[in-house]
Amino acid sequence: MVRQGENAIRHSRLLVEQMEAEADRAPERRDRLLDAARSVAQATSRMIDATKECQVHPQAAESQVALRSAAEKLVTVTSEATSEEQSKRTMEHLEQAAKQAAAAATQTIAAANACQPYIQSKTVTETLIIECTETAERVPPLIASIRESQAARSPSEKFRAQSNLIRDTTQVS
Repeated sequence: MVRQGENAIRHSRLLVEQMEAEADRAPERRDRLLDAARSVAQATSRMIDATKECQVHPQAAESQVALRSAAEKLVTVTSEATSEEQSKRTMEHLEQAAKQAAAAATQTIAAANACQPYIQSKTVTETLIIECTETAERVPPLIASIRESQAARSPSEKFRAQSNLIRDTTQVS
């Protein structure tokens, strides 16, 4: 348990350093990042104290409970501190995936249209035309949602744009 605590301390220190470095690079988010780094540093400090106490009294139930409590607090604080960055990265990945889906849909439609003269079955051709038309109708709103998501600045704009992007991405077949 102590070894795991030391490992968590090492990683949380790295996280604090990364947050402080990011605060220097992003002045508009500086205060928020430094507050988050401070919270993680405080939780890390409590974790260090609990780990030392557990090393001094390894059999004491109180020190083990204190270490577990400090570890849980560190997990909570770290999750809170990094959730915004994780959300941002997730949306960036979604935007990239949506771009790839739009490109793939466009290429698939072009390939299907090029194949039509070679298809012998009228039913298959009609089905292909219907599927291509339905897919083609979904691509422009998806592209608009990608652009809207990338251009959004305020939290309400971001929420609305990201919700639209998620909806439009799921509708592309």
